Amino acid sequence: MRALFLLTLPLLLLLSSQARALEVLTTIKPLQLIAGAITEGGEAPELLLAPGTSPHDYALRPSDVRRIKQADLVLWIGPELEGFLNPLLDKQPNSLALLAQIDTDDHHPQPGHNHADHADHADHADHADHADHAD
Repeated sequence: MRALFLLTLPLLLLLSSQARALEVLTTIKPLQLIAGAITEGGEAPELLLAPGTSPHDYALRPSDVRRIKQADLVLWIGPELEGFLNPLLDKQPNSLALLAQIDTDDHHPQPGHNHADHADHADHADHADHADHAD
């Protein structure tokens, strides 16, 4: 919940201080959907990476750099996921790296949740192989 607040606060402040349409550029589709919900009724956020494009190894084109520089606000996950943007956005005032806004020291596990229970799940992506153990 705190992460969502940290996302919405700068966006709302920027929106309220602008009389013209604000150009928001998001890097990936989930961020575009979140920003679209926040800015509902205003200008729809633009999307930098086409759906299905991997942000891990993307190479910026000159047109991408131009779009980033022209945007009023660039929402991105951060260098952990989108390292290709770090040299361009690292200290830019028009960018918001969401992971940089989340203080992991404030994260406390939910009561009754034991992270050690998940150690045996690290070697597979889904739980389909557990179906035969349900008996």
